[in-house]
Amino acid sequence: MHHTTALIARQSALAAQGRPRGQRGRVSAALLRRAGLGLAAVALIALLAWALKSWVGAGEAKPRPQVARIAILPDTPPP
Repeated sequence: MHHTTALIARQSALAAQGRPRGQRGRVSAALLRRAGLGLAAVALIALLAWALKSWVGAGEAKPRPQVARIAILPDTPPP
């Protein structure tokens, strides 16, 4: 049975039971599986992008900013 036909049949059955059309009472396992796989794919792509960026950026030596050093010389009295 085509998924659209199954959806229409399910909505008709819910309407016959007196439930509102948009509420089924729970999330289907297929939807949870699809959402989980989608989140896992996004996390994997983000991890690969971060690893690639850190790997490529590791070879570049960034110029260090110059720091002004102030040295206090001992004050020796004149002879």
